[in-house]
Amino acid sequence: MGQLRSGSDTFIPCFRPAALGKKFLFGVSRSFGFWIVHSGMDREIQRKRIKYRATHRGTKEADAIIGGFVTANIQDLSDDQLDALEVFLDCSDPDISDWLRGAPPLPDGTNLEILELVQTYQKNLLTD
Repeated sequence: MGQLRSGSDTFIPCFRPAALGKKFLFGVSRSFGFWIVHSGMDREIQRKRIKYRATHRGTKEADAIIGGFVTANIQDLSDDQLDALEVFLDCSDPDISDWLRGAPPLPDGTNLEILELVQTYQKNLLTD
């Protein structure tokens, strides 16, 4: 599959984020279709997209934990953390729930930073 270009945008028809040449942080991406890569992508748009995806997961538990974490912390995350979080959101709710409980196995090459941040947020919810 090739890339389509329109001005400064690149449309990549395949898996996200593998098409961007990024290392898989949380296993195989489950997103299909066209992913638009803007040159100098606006991080505010990315934050809005992440916030929407985190608060509309499909289960109330995931919406509360993941959506709550993102709503509370999205402005404090670095660019690399935002990218890792977006890949994390590609994973299914059952997988994320298992990982948050500490159930193995985690995919090879997993970026644990986002998972640890969400786990810390979840533990703080339970202690408050």
